[in-house]
Amino acid sequence: MADLRDGEAFVQADWNASIDRVQFTRKRTFDAGATPGLEEFERPDLKSVSEDLVDDLEEINTHEQRRQDRGAQLERTVDAKDERIEELEQRQN
Repeated sequence: MADLRDGEAFVQADWNASIDRVQFTRKRTFDAGATPGLEEFERPDLKSVSEDLVDDLEEINTHEQRRQDRGAQLERTVDAKDERIEELEQRQN
């Protein structure tokens, strides 16, 4: 193990009994929360979201919430009516 360089490992697959020494390459990704290093790096091109899109999404969300609230209200009404029907049927018997 002491002879392994950075990024090297011994790998054994479950379908093969051989053990291979492999070198993994370093993957470079942008991490805005990472501590910046001294080397230069390429910043990704970040897109901004238009205010109109945000407004549209809020409107859709509000409409969906109203629809769900109305659905829940209708379910409660049906449940209450079912209970009343059951109560009246029991009185009749």
